[in-house]
Amino acid sequence: MIVVTKWTGVEVRALRLEALRWEARRATITLRGQYAEAMDTLLRGLNPEQRNRFEAAIPVDASADPTPIDAEIVDTERLAYIAAHPRRADRKALDELAVVLADWRKLDDSMGSEAVLPAVNETVRVVERLVREAQGSIRPAVLNAGAQWLQLAGWLNTTTKRHAVARIMHDRMLEWSVELDDPDLISTTLGAKGHRAWTEDEFGPMIGLSEAAGRYERASPAVLAVAAQQEARGHALVGEAEEAERMLDDADDYAVRAAEDSDRIPPWLYFHSTDLLVLQRGLAYKYLAESGRARYRRKAVDVLTTGLAGLDRETRDSEWMRWYVDQLDECRATATTSRPSRIS
Repeated sequence: MIVVTKWTGVEVRALRLEALRWEARRATITLRGQYAEAMDTLLRGLNPEQRNRFEAAIPVDASADPTPIDAEIVDTERLAYIAAHPRRADRKALDELAVVLADWRKLDDSMGSEAVLPAVNETVRVVERLVREAQGSIRPAVLNAGAQWLQLAGWLNTTTKRHAVARIMHDRMLEWSVELDDPDLISTTLGAKGHRAWTEDEFGPMIGLSEAAGRYERASPAVLAVAAQQEARGHALVGEAEEAERMLDDADDYAVRAAEDSDRIPPWLYFHSTDLLVLQRGLAYKYLAESGRARYRRKAVDVLTTGLAGLDRETRDSEWMRWYVDQLDECRATATTSRPSRIS
């Protein structure tokens, strides 16, 4: 029997990740080996009030599917060791961090940003230590891993309106991306800054940063497509229809190239699809209609409807996609109320 007096941060994050997987799939949590023993020791040490609080946080559903979740095996002990000894980071540890990062991206889609933000922020602090200590031939790989964690953390903090924290994340991501000289990461960071500007109604910076993101011609077509559609939405928000249409067409061209060269799509754009770009076009049309160009109102409804219908079920049911459904509902309501009455 292993007596656990204190779990490491990495072990706690591993348990939290398993709990979120369980909640997303309505399946049972299965802890193996020493972690099952550690949990048993922990539970037996709780007083009745603490145990009730624990069971309330992770209730047991007798009707749930008892099949364990198929998850990649991550050596949490090794990650804990690397966190405590950052100069010992190696390729295996970075690969395992990439597996965990992919899990958090998917859980953000299904559970929402608030649910995953605390654990991601904690991991970012570990990754920052790895980057500070990394030297020699391993440093570029550590920088790449770190920048990708910051990309997710910046997104989560932006969507939860923690803009000051998001700005810090994006500034650091840009610093690491420039040191690495990775065009995909540099362009993505500038685009993320533009996205944050959009959420704060700063349309000038949104357009300018998106345009800057598009200037990195060495970036993959998928990354450039994201930059182009975001710039298009910025132009639409300020009523610049011709510029918006031009950038939407550029985004479509990049999307075609991305489909032809799918191996270059970076892992943080796992959701990239032409149907998602159709949604962005519909959103731009909605903004143009709201800026006084009424002819775009029906276009917005039609294009948003087409874009949502084309998504795969997993993406369509994701937490972040609900916002687009709300935008379509707004368009439909506006189109109905603005339709001229028929005079008999």
